[in-house]
Amino acid sequence: FFFLMIRRPPRSTQSRSSAASDVYKRQVMASLIKISNKDIITKLIPNLFDLLDDEEPNVKVSALKAASKFAQVASPDFVNNLLPHLRSAFQSNKWRVRLSAIEALVDIACAYGDINLFEKTLEPLYFSYLSDKASAVRELGVDNIPKLIKVFNKAWLNSNLLPRLNEVLVKDFTYILKITAVHSLKVAAQQLKGDEINEKIIPMLIRSGRDPVPNVRFTVVKTLKELTIKLDDSAPVSYTHLRAHETGRNLVCRLLLEKKKILQVFNLCYQSTVKLL
Repeated sequence: FFFLMIRRPPRSTQSRSSAASDVYKRQVMASLIKISNKDIITKLIPNLFDLLDDEEPNVKVSALKAASKFAQVASPDFVNNLLPHLRSAFQSNKWRVRLSAIEALVDIACAYGDINLFEKTLEPLYFSYLSDKASAVRELGVDNIPKLIKVFNKAWLNSNLLPRLNEVLVKDFTYILKITAVHSLKVAAQQLKGDEINEKIIPMLIRSGRDPVPNVRFTVVKTLKELTIKLDDSAPVSYTHLRAHETGRNLVCRLLLEKKKILQVFNLCYQSTVKLL
């Protein structure tokens, strides 16, 4: 039934403008999203892929929402077949399509909860949020970090997320990527304890505080300021080269003030922060 609806729209929509046809397709997609029967969904998957290749952005967005629903009942093979269409959505020149793509990707990853499947197929696409031109897409990528950590635990954070962010901060020359990476570190830090922040997050931020781009340094200082609230003052720091039992808040301050160059950057950025606040 749905196959005929998609392949042969009503004559009234065929004779009208393409806009009417697009509205009809979105209505069909709304019906598809409500389907939960596994057998029916399996038969409709080829038609879903056709709609994902549709030239109309709104149809693609609706199809991506349906794809995340299909993943809840479809087999893991669905992801492998979906991947080319998902990759095409991430390459779209329409930011709303890319936004829906990353939303669907995270929903699909959470639906399966398979770290190996995620690493092999979806993770490379997910990390493209770091360099997306649209701020809404970058923000959505950052906001979904806690959801992925909840599904894949801290093992994914330590083995995949932090190394990827560190690579961006060390090797990449694009300041937007670095700023997005710093925001990602701040969100990731909310999933860690004080001593873990001291050990894994703070050193990366301190190093980024020496970045030649002022906007990156400014973002680092604001992030450090926010993280001092999160740090547990009673937790000793694990660094052997730092004072024993130094508090997390003092650690942030002292590391920023250790070198004259960093002190100058901090004072400049802090004054700018006060003015903005």
